[in-house]
Amino acid sequence: MLLRLFLALNPSPEVREQLALAQTHLRMALEKTLDAQVTLRWTRPAQFHLTLLFLGNVLDDQLPTLTRAIQEATVPVRAPFSLRLDRYGCFPAVSRPRVFWIGIQASPPLNELQHRLAAGLSPRFALDARDYAYPHVTLARSRIERSLPHLQDFLRRLGLPEGFDAAWEAQRLSLMRSTLGAKGSEYESVQEFTLGV
Repeated sequence: MLLRLFLALNPSPEVREQLALAQTHLRMALEKTLDAQVTLRWTRPAQFHLTLLFLGNVLDDQLPTLTRAIQEATVPVRAPFSLRLDRYGCFPAVSRPRVFWIGIQASPPLNELQHRLAAGLSPRFALDARDYAYPHVTLARSRIERSLPHLQDFLRRLGLPEGFDAAWEAQRLSLMRSTLGAKGSEYESVQEFTLGV
């Protein structure tokens, strides 16, 4: 059986609340800016996670090899380490967004973790550099088919809501499974890895 998998860090409940506020702030601003033809699917707060590495479809019989490689990659990482979310952005391009996200402040320990995971998994699994290019929390997905050149300036001017403070200590890495359902993707943890152990 094929499993659609990715690696993520799950935020604390307090950070999820802050992310929900940032999402509402973005939603209200976009509703005033984008026309009614633009449809956005908003991530439910319970589904928020910081995506580190997208693995794609993996055969279930590869799980033991995958989990060993993840464990080996996470042992040398010093944890816990601090993470702070600090800005809005879009993929793949700001002018043609498919994903609206909130990004992370520069974090050398996070970069090290991501690098070790990519190096440990690339020889065994077909990873593309785009699969681990930028850690982010997805706030919404879109099907915008036309260019929106003003969006970059709009997001920069918008900024995060006043009082936004989304920081937490990363201690565990989650191997997550994504299942497409009627209401969009559902995520469940397949296995947890304590960092640095």
